[in-house]
Amino acid sequence: MVDWLVQLKVEQIAMESNGVCWRTAFNQLDEANLNVILANTRMV
Repeated sequence: MVDWLVQLKVEQIAMESNGVCWRTAFNQLDEANLNVILANTRMV
């Protein structure tokens, strides 16, 4: 997923934290120096 997003030149990613499943994806995206926004969907 990270390679695909980098290839598409995605600059920002917003994701919801739900359960514990989001942590792995968040860490991989963050390690790739992508701008990841962890958002509460009720507030967005």
